[in-house]
Amino acid sequence: MPPPGYGAAPASAPFAASAPAYSPYAASPSQELPASAPLWDFQQQLIPVGESVAAPLGSNPGGLMKILAWMIRATMLDPRVARQAALDKGGNLAAIGAFLISMAPAWLYLILMGNPTLYTSIYHAMIISSVLVSILGMAATILVLAALSKSLLGVSLSAGQLMRALAYAQGAAVFSFIPVLGTLIRLWTIPTSVAAVREISGAETVKVVIFIVVGGAVTVAMLMLLYPILMRTVVRF
Repeated sequence: MPPPGYGAAPASAPFAASAPAYSPYAASPSQELPASAPLWDFQQQLIPVGESVAAPLGSNPGGLMKILAWMIRATMLDPRVARQAALDKGGNLAAIGAFLISMAPAWLYLILMGNPTLYTSIYHAMIISSVLVSILGMAATILVLAALSKSLLGVSLSAGQLMRALAYAQGAAVFSFIPVLGTLIRLWTIPTSVAAVREISGAETVKVVIFIVVGGAVTVAMLMLLYPILMRTVVRF
């Protein structure tokens, strides 16, 4: 059983870096989301770790510190981040900021490790296309998942709810620029994303995994067609 002591808070309540212990949220029509799914056993062990790591950022951080605190907690599978973010209709810019933070190190690595003296136009086109594909891929994935949510999860989730819930779950992608090891670390965004969607949908783990895999496959197919077009377009300019 998960530890007691954390009831369902309204969406406007501050989300402290060090919060009380987790317990599932009950269904609340006023909050527009189903009841919480049960925690995984190892998830219960990781949530306090996230609280401890985020604690130095402050008990009630704001701005960039809040984004970082939420990313840390979501990376440690704390589902409260996904629920409160999904309910916060004014949190779109902060969620986009979280996505950009998770993507930026890979972009910077690509810029610093490239060789712009060779085939300059192609090099610049590759950089710009990679950034655009990352951003468009994120947006496309969210839209595809929103379109599939009712049929695969049994609950209709808006693009905004999914975007805000999933944004903070991408924290492990910050390390994706590290050769080999970064790819392995980035795989952690799979369980963090599943945990986030489980929290806001109340769906079973298997359904959520299928939901994310199908949505991701559709998006990858779209981007495979789009990337060469972007490269040619950018080179022309």
